[in-house]
Amino acid sequence: MPASEKFYIVLNAFLLFATLCIVINIYRSSKKKCTNIFLKISLAFTALGLLDLLDMLFIEPNWIATEWVKINDPELAQILRGMTVVQISDIHLKEIGFRERELVKKVNELKPDILCITGDFFSNPKDPEAINQFREIFDLIRSFKASVGIYGILGNYDTYLEGHPERLKELSEAGICILYNESRKIIMPNQEAFWLAGTFYDPPDRYAEAQFEKTLENVPPHAPTILLNHYPNVFGKAFNAGINLVLAGHTHGGQIGLPFLIHMSNSANKSPYMRGLFDSGKTKMYVNRGIGTTNIPVRFLCRPEITVFEFTG
Repeated sequence: MPASEKFYIVLNAFLLFATLCIVINIYRSSKKKCTNIFLKISLAFTALGLLDLLDMLFIEPNWIATEWVKINDPELAQILRGMTVVQISDIHLKEIGFRERELVKKVNELKPDILCITGDFFSNPKDPEAINQFREIFDLIRSFKASVGIYGILGNYDTYLEGHPERLKELSEAGICILYNESRKIIMPNQEAFWLAGTFYDPPDRYAEAQFEKTLENVPPHAPTILLNHYPNVFGKAFNAGINLVLAGHTHGGQIGLPFLIHMSNSANKSPYMRGLFDSGKTKMYVNRGIGTTNIPVRFLCRPEITVFEFTG
């Protein structure tokens, strides 16, 4: 049984239990009977559960956090010190609503020099839903402002774009450069330059090695490099390649911020690198919690995230 079906079964069962508890307490109060300790406790837990549901379903999914992350890397700091580099991920857009409008507002208020979007623009990669979602994605991308550029990669929900390359050209007209197993030399306003690479490296994929090598083939040895990759399991490969910084997504931070619950779900437990900053030698990786949700439309102790990077060294 899919995780989403299990969730809705549990949700409906809880709502039924909560309704019964409330009805029983109202009935006993109307008869002027003292509520016993069991009913008092059940009513308290019911109220707490309803508040948690309100938070998980309506508050946290729309309550976008801005996280400020310091990257201690002398090579990148020489180029990007004082610049504003912003990452968002896993938008999973169905339509532009309150959350998406808040996202645009918060990102543009940061006045980013570079905006990186690390995959999963779509919530459903199949026609006809994907066609409608594409129009919304186009409008959303066009709303973002970045002085140097907006760069993105594809995620596992973006297969519609792989099958319709003409849509990638349309997205470029909206103002985003999709890096599809390629790298670009980015020249900043201070005339310093670094390399930005984007790939779809997923270790179980038998073509992953070739894709990764193709992505970096134009990057000069030891050149300061930021890699955009949807899957955080690229970390070991990036370390071996001497990448300075990896920006990844895919995990949504588990959507539930309780590790023991994440480990109980194959849907949530997608990687050893679930969220936050990871460091191995020269290479660092940041895994963004994402904006949208999939399967189960909830977040708990795991707010959607905009990440702002400060480079020091």
